[in-house]
Amino acid sequence: MGQIVFARQLTGINFANPSALVGLVAVPGAAVTAMRSDAAPAIDQGISPNWTATHRFSKVWGGGSDVGAISINSNLPMQEFTRANAIADQRRWIHLVGGGGNFDISATLDDGSVTRQAIRCNRTLGEVTSVQFFSMAAVAGQFDDNAVAGETRFMLYDVTAGILQRVSIGAPNSGAAGYRLLRIPN
Repeated sequence: MGQIVFARQLTGINFANPSALVGLVAVPGAAVTAMRSDAAPAIDQGISPNWTATHRFSKVWGGGSDVGAISINSNLPMQEFTRANAIADQRRWIHLVGGGGNFDISATLDDGSVTRQAIRCNRTLGEVTSVQFFSMAAVAGQFDDNAVAGETRFMLYDVTAGILQRVSIGAPNSGAAGYRLLRIPN
């Protein structure tokens, strides 16, 4: 089969590389040049869009050091979730990676004036060493990597003593036949 070739000499048209950035609003141009067919304008990385539609990310994790579909790389990585139709001052939750690599989930008032931790995961290198639960700005409980015989990996806040106390395991049958008591020091 043969080819049909259409050719036309364009006169008076100059081509150039894109010089503007793609942003969130249209910018009327004034240049009298045309963009080349293999050119592409750069995206302005300083934009801050307010997404109004659902965005779905479906990247399949490749394992190892491969990052997930959403990756946050920052000096203080944080995600904030706000439920628009929730009761006032019960709308906002924050996920934060803090100093030492601990990961916090916190509740905050709508205006951000008060933020209280709910859960904190602490780590050493690649290992999670403890998970703490908070209530009214104080640690209410903690799971950790304790390996002492006769003790548990759970600490509970003792309101009377005002401190976290390790929950230990009672003697066999101390909680009735076939059961052990869980104990907290006096």
